[in-house]
Amino acid sequence: AVARIMMPKSHVRLSAGREAMNEQMQALCFMAGANSIFYGCKLLTTSNPDTHEDVMLFKKLGINTERTRDYSDEAHQQVLEEEIAQQQEQGDDSNDLFIDATKPKVAPKKQHLTEA
Repeated sequence: AVARIMMPKSHVRLSAGREAMNEQMQALCFMAGANSIFYGCKLLTTSNPDTHEDVMLFKKLGINTERTRDYSDEAHQQVLEEEIAQQQEQGDDSNDLFIDATKPKVAPKKQHLTEA
């Protein structure tokens, strides 16, 4: 619940250990703000609840799944390259988060306070 309050747009994911939780415990997690799970028969190092069990639990709780679309690595790369080219056309100052490490850093001038 705290994660949902602090990061309302983030995915709060239930993951490993979910198979040890009963339906009531998982339902409480979803009602407290969890909105994501790893779905499928096995995680990398541990088993996962059966896919059919997840589908049945979602039906009981009235949870709808989010549809996503996979894109190829090439499609991701093309979008990134287009964004980089667009930023370069606009100049280095267009991105406040960009720092050109090849240019020397200029230290801000120190201000001296004087007493009145």
